[in-house]
Amino acid sequence: MPYEREITVTKPLSYQAQLMQQLHEKKLTAKGKQCEVSVALMPMLFLIAYAIRISWIFRFKDLITRKWTVITIGDAATMPLAEAIVQASTLADALKAGRSPKGAMVTVGDYFDQTYYPEAQENKRSASDDRSRFNRHIREKIGQMPLSLVRPHHLMNLIEQLPAHLAVATKNHVVNVLKPIFKQAVERGLLENSPAAGLKVRNAKNARQRIATPAEIRALCGPQDGNDLSLLHLLIRLLFASSMRYSEAVTAKHSYVDLEGRFLHLPMTKNGKPRSVPLSEESLAVIQALTAIRTNEYLFPGRAGGHMSRPTHEFNRLKKEAGIEGLCFHDMRRTSCSIALNGGVPLLDASRLLGHSNTTVTQNHYAVLHADRLHAATALISDVLRATMSTAIK
Repeated sequence: MPYEREITVTKPLSYQAQLMQQLHEKKLTAKGKQCEVSVALMPMLFLIAYAIRISWIFRFKDLITRKWTVITIGDAATMPLAEAIVQASTLADALKAGRSPKGAMVTVGDYFDQTYYPEAQENKRSASDDRSRFNRHIREKIGQMPLSLVRPHHLMNLIEQLPAHLAVATKNHVVNVLKPIFKQAVERGLLENSPAAGLKVRNAKNARQRIATPAEIRALCGPQDGNDLSLLHLLIRLLFASSMRYSEAVTAKHSYVDLEGRFLHLPMTKNGKPRSVPLSEESLAVIQALTAIRTNEYLFPGRAGGHMSRPTHEFNRLKKEAGIEGLCFHDMRRTSCSIALNGGVPLLDASRLLGHSNTTVTQNHYAVLHADRLHAATALISDVLRATMSTAIK
């Protein structure tokens, strides 16, 4: 049997393997120094070998400093060439559009911590709530992703994967944290479009409808003559009388009070905008009582300086003594709004009283109508129908 030579068919190397081979050959002559090879498929993308690792890098001339700058895209041991090309293409697109590729590579978590949150602290009363929601629901999911690589489907998946037990309102709060973060990044030139622009808040069918009854108001507000009223009683009275948020009341200062114009001028509210709260006779009486016991600049002073801390224990004890269940400070704001609307105050006026930017929030979450007003409405319809039918018969 004639001798047959074994023939081995060598499979062509992949392009990534070719790059690694070229880099290895360069390392042999580099004598320990770093070396690199360019990726022909993607200008400005390089495979570089350092002393202990091999990485994908993006090299470009900075638009501001006009100097050559390097961004490390990822470790070549874990990131395939295709993913490196996608990321490099995103950076190249930012460069062509006149945006800073380096800025776009900042992670979502770092951007929130270093840029968004510090600015929100200065302009938004609810900044601490935003931080809490970001840490609880967002940071773990996309906190390590570069801003420029976040896509709409990443954010939609984040919202859809929130725990099922969360209320719709809570999920809406997460959406309302994401949208301004990416909107600000667009305004700063880090992104061309916001991936959160398409996120929608859902209709909260479980909107809270709790308001205080007349008996509960009497029990919570303390003695009618105003004697021996605690700081908690005065706070409750002001919340009912002014429709203010709890946070607005406890952080208000004596200098905000305009006795001549009968307004309390709040320099910053939940939405970051100032507003003026009209003061009724009851509100002025409370402020007068607070002035008499003034110890610092706040209407509701704290025991160790600053403003009053949330009196959870005292409030729960007061409710227990009065036999009241399921009432919170914010329900007082809803109660006063409902009193106004049931008394005939137009919806727009009630909305402005609460400091809402539009009447939708007021109508959906604060307008709790009394049964007698609903009966009056149906009685009016009945009267019109009867009058119409009587006219038709004649």
